[in-house]
Amino acid sequence: MRKLLLTTLFAFIAIMTPVSAQGTDLVIIENAATGTAMASYKVDKDGRRISNSYSGDIVIPEKSTSGYPVTAINHQTFEGCVSLTSVKIPSSLKFIDYDAFRNSSLTEISIPASVDSISEGVFFGMNKLKKVTFEDGSEVLRFAPGQEYGGEGQFSFKHQPIEEAYIGRTYTTTWGKDGSLDSPLFKMNETLKKVTFGNHVKKINDRDFLSCSALETVVFGSGIETIGKEAFSNCTSLSSINLADGVKLIESNAFKGCAAAKTLLLSKTLKKISGGAFENCKSVAQIAIPATVDTIGQKAFFGMEQLKKVTIEDGPSVLRFGPGQEYGGEGHFSYKHQAIEEAYIGRAYITNWGNDGSLDAPLFKGNETLKKVTFSNYVKNIYRQDFLSCKALETVVFGSGIETIGKEAFCNCTNLSAINLADGVKLIESNAFKECSAAKTLVLSNSLEKISWGAFENCKSVVEMTIPASVVTVEERAFIGMDGLTKVTIADGTTTIDISYSKSYGGENMFYRQPITEAYVGRNFTSPSGLFDGNSTLLKVTFAGGCTEIPDKSMRNCPELTTLVTGENVTRIGKRALEHCKKLAHFSGRPTLKTIDDKAFYGCESFNSINFSNDPVEDIGEDAFAYCKNMTKAVLPATLKNIGSGGFYKCTALTNVTCLATVPPTCAKDNVFYSLDTKNCTLYVPEASINAYKAAFVWKEFFNIETGFNSIENKAFVTTDSYSINGQRTNSNHRGLTIQRTSNGQTRKVITK
Repeated sequence: MRKLLLTTLFAFIAIMTPVSAQGTDLVIIENAATGTAMASYKVDKDGRRISNSYSGDIVIPEKSTSGYPVTAINHQTFEGCVSLTSVKIPSSLKFIDYDAFRNSSLTEISIPASVDSISEGVFFGMNKLKKVTFEDGSEVLRFAPGQEYGGEGQFSFKHQPIEEAYIGRTYTTTWGKDGSLDSPLFKMNETLKKVTFGNHVKKINDRDFLSCSALETVVFGSGIETIGKEAFSNCTSLSSINLADGVKLIESNAFKGCAAAKTLLLSKTLKKISGGAFENCKSVAQIAIPATVDTIGQKAFFGMEQLKKVTIEDGPSVLRFGPGQEYGGEGHFSYKHQAIEEAYIGRAYITNWGNDGSLDAPLFKGNETLKKVTFSNYVKNIYRQDFLSCKALETVVFGSGIETIGKEAFCNCTNLSAINLADGVKLIESNAFKECSAAKTLVLSNSLEKISWGAFENCKSVVEMTIPASVVTVEERAFIGMDGLTKVTIADGTTTIDISYSKSYGGENMFYRQPITEAYVGRNFTSPSGLFDGNSTLLKVTFAGGCTEIPDKSMRNCPELTTLVTGENVTRIGKRALEHCKKLAHFSGRPTLKTIDDKAFYGCESFNSINFSNDPVEDIGEDAFAYCKNMTKAVLPATLKNIGSGGFYKCTALTNVTCLATVPPTCAKDNVFYSLDTKNCTLYVPEASINAYKAAFVWKEFFNIETGFNSIENKAFVTTDSYSINGQRTNSNHRGLTIQRTSNGQTRKVITK
């Protein structure tokens, strides 16, 4: 390059005439052919350059004595001038040739906005230069390399003791025939303390301030759009990083290793944070990622050891994260790479990466310091494992925009105190909150549709839980291991909820192992293994108006169940629904009940009586009341048509059976009342049907078939008035035939013995 410049300059000088500048001894060479002039060095009588020929304060004039504008400073003009105190450069100057100020004694220099090109080595060896200013301007300033062959910048290494620089214009440091080489402007300078960029600067180039170890302050102008690769990397004394609005791109490793920076303010126009941009910025305590950012590259925040709070600001657009580590695919805030205690996530984000997007980088997975996370209403999905094993996490605030909580999203967050989902969540994927053992409350969203496999497995401290009316599917193991759950509510609704069993292969029901004492079922459900089957603590179950049946095996083998409340719309008691509920002493039917299925109350040993006098029951299934061995009274309704085999098998304590059906119900086999002492048990039937019962299969086995209904305990209505056959008011205990008026407005004839 130097040979090329020398050849060109020789041709230029050959046609010039030296002229003394007015009021100074500075040599000004004119070029009549171009109508320009340049400042140059002094020469001796043989035309050789005189070293150290200038001193004191030098003013380069705007024009030569002939009126030509001074547009250049010749090569080596002030080289070695050790007594210079200042050089004022005119606004007419365009070009400064190589070594122009090399080894001179200037302490400050200001380059006007008119200069468009500075050749190599211009400032080399200026060992007293403290401040350099490139004045504001809209045109680009081109730098050649600062050393002859190394390609370093004009102010690199130890070539000047510069402490402050002002850069008021866009500049370029690329060189070579194809512009592919660069010479970072201040790379590795060890004295520079402050840099200020004017508003005309659009880009800070790659490595321009790399390893400027003394740099403390950078003031960014509002015109900067790009901060290049490694631009401030390893500036270990930089106290803060405050980007002005206007910056759109931070390229890879731009501020990597700025370990002393305590504050980091990103611009509101920023679009992309490239890989490693702030890696090992160890002193930054907070970071806010603006809503404009759409991409964050891998390891952008890796090693920010003092980072306590991260905020992803609210916005409607999606933020895409690359992997947090180069090969592990971990998230940006995973493991021990930051000491984050609080995070605010204000927008939708994606952590998938790789060519096909099949790889993911869970955002906070394994972080050991995170205590609180807040999601704004813009967030739609929380992704797989994003907070897996965040064992310090205590509080999660869910925004109303969240629709999906991904697989293992909060799995093993063992300090999470509560799980309170905002309305909006539709899907909880498998193991999403598994092992959240400290959570005492669980509030599910009223928009939730599906609770997937193991979603709340081993949430041991939850005491009460309500499954909203919107849920249609609960997969297996969803609530297994909830060792503190005492009350469960399936909210009122009209849709049927499908609840799977809770063990993968054993078919164990969903609420078998929890210490539930009370359950409320507000709508129909299906469950292949019975919802509460085998629960050893359940005391009370309520089936509300939204239920049309008590499904098969629902409360089978619940030894402590004492109370069953059924809603007004129940039409069926399912197979084995309350089998072996040995402490259930009472069951009140409903005006809609039609079917009591096989073994529905099998082995309910505490039943004292049953009364279906006002219920439209048509069928009593096989063994429906078998082994209700303490039942003494049974009232069967007028609608009854069939009793299955063994319907009252081994009900040996029965002494009083009333059947209000005018047509004797069909009995499947003769063992309907097997082991019943029909000699000591009285059958009461309608007066008009007494002969039919005496002739009917099974019924005829009763020795005492009577028509008086004095033993009926009818709780469906209350007697309000009682009259004798001749119309005189009497009390309800009056012997003989009476006419009674009941609370439901009906009248009836009653024979009292």
